[in-house]
Amino acid sequence: EPFSYFSLYANYTLMKSLAKYPRSETLNQQVGTDAKGRPIFKLITTYYVDDGSMINQPNNIANISLGYNYKGLNVWLSYEFSGQKLAGFNPQPALSTNTLSFQRYDLQITQKLPIENLEALLNFANINNPTDTNKLVGDPRPTYMENYGWTIDLGLRYKL
Repeated sequence: EPFSYFSLYANYTLMKSLAKYPRSETLNQQVGTDAKGRPIFKLITTYYVDDGSMINQPNNIANISLGYNYKGLNVWLSYEFSGQKLAGFNPQPALSTNTLSFQRYDLQITQKLPIENLEALLNFANINNPTDTNKLVGDPRPTYMENYGWTIDLGLRYKL
C-alpha cells in the first residue's frame, strides 16, 4: 500500500567508444653527406594513427528519477550523471583536454486544483548547480569553468 504511490526509473549506459586520429610529423633529417662532407638534409614526413575515445562521448551516463503520485500531487526528483569525456584530442596525451564528470538534480512538483484542468506547478532545475570544467590531461588546473545556475518556475497551468 504505501509504496504503490511511488515510481522509480533508472537508466545506466556504459559505452566504450573508439576513434582513430590521424597525424603526421615532418622533420628535417640528415640523409647523408655530399662529396665535400657537408650534411644533406631532406624533409621526411611520417604518418601515424592514434587511438582514443570519441570527442564528447562519456563512457558512463546514468539517469535516476523517483516519483510520488497521490491524489493529484505529482512529485519527481531526478538525478543525472555524465562521466568524464574527451573534449579535444592532442597527439601529445598530456595536452588532450577532458571535460570532467558532473551530476545534476532537478525537482518537479504539480498539484491538481479543485477547478477542472487547472494545476499548480513548481519546477526547480539544476538544484546543485554543478560546475562544467575542462582541463588538460597533464595539468590539474582547469582551463575552462562555467556554472549555468539554477532556475525555478512557479505557476498555474490550465490544460485545454
